[in-house]
Amino acid sequence: MTMYPIKKPEITTDGRTVWVNAPICIGRFGPVGGEVMDYLPGIGYDGCECVQPNWAVWCKRMHEVHEIVIPEDMRPTWVPNPDG
Repeated sequence: MTMYPIKKPEITTDGRTVWVNAPICIGRFGPVGGEVMDYLPGIGYDGCECVQPNWAVWCKRMHEVHEIVIPEDMRPTWVPNPDG
């Protein structure tokens, strides 16, 4: 469950890396791995979980920690498409 309400996160990509901002960076995924950050307003970062460069695992953790669903069209170009 999310630690604070996220009304509308900004999810951006340059084709290689994905960033999730709400309004500060709470998630990032790229070729060397991903991070899911815990952030508490007024306190700051309260931890960071690093994951291997596995798109499915990172998306799952973003949903578990922040209740954010990462759209499939944000998948980096270097991540194989599971549907072929």
